[in-house]
Amino acid sequence: MWDSVGDSGYGQHDAPWLGFYDFFNNVCGLKKQTERLEGLWVIAQNAGWFLPHENICWISERYNVCKLKGNMIHCESGPAIAYPDGFEIYALNGVRVPRWLILTSSKDLDPHLLLKEENVEVRREIVRKVGIERICQGLGARRIDKMGDYELLLLDMGDNRMRPYLKMKNPSLGVYHIEGVPPGITTCEQALNWRNQSDEMPVEIK
Repeated sequence: MWDSVGDSGYGQHDAPWLGFYDFFNNVCGLKKQTERLEGLWVIAQNAGWFLPHENICWISERYNVCKLKGNMIHCESGPAIAYPDGFEIYALNGVRVPRWLILTSSKDLDPHLLLKEENVEVRREIVRKVGIERICQGLGARRIDKMGDYELLLLDMGDNRMRPYLKMKNPSLGVYHIEGVPPGITTCEQALNWRNQSDEMPVEIK
C-alpha cells in the first residue's frame, strides 16, 4: 500500500507547492523554466490523487462537498465531505460520526445510544446534540456525588441495572460528556483517580 502512496501524484493536495512555482510562471514570466509543471497544475485544479502507470493512469475525482466550521469538517444537515461517486463522510466539530447521528433529529435520538458508543469523541457529539439534560432524564440518572463541575451519576443500562458514570465538562470546548467507571466507585474523586490512574486532581491549564 505504501508503495502506491509514494508512486501517486496528489492532485489538489499538491496545490501549495505548485502555487510556489506558478508564481514564477505567471508573475515573473519564467515560462520555460516551469512549463514542465503545466500538467500538474491542470490536474491540481480538476482532480484528486492519481496513480500513473505506463499504459493507464488512475485518477480520483475531487470532492464536490466540503463543509467546514473554522478549520474542522462539520455539517449538521448532511455529509461534511462527499464525492461524485456517492462516497460520503459525516462529521461534527471535526469528529467523524455515524450517518444516523446527522440525519436523525435530536428529539428522535434515543439517549440509550450513548451507552452503546465506545468512541469518546462520538459520545461527546451525541451528548452535544441530544442535550445533557435529556440524556440524564432519558437514562434515569440519579446523582450520588458532586465535586465542582464533576458529577457521579447512576444511569439505567436498560437491563434493570444502574451503573456509575462520570459526568464532566470539557473546559476547552465548554460541553459535557459522560464516561463509564467501574461499579464499585461511589465518589467523583474515586472516579477521577480511576480515570486518570492517579490520585492527583486534574487542573485546568490557562
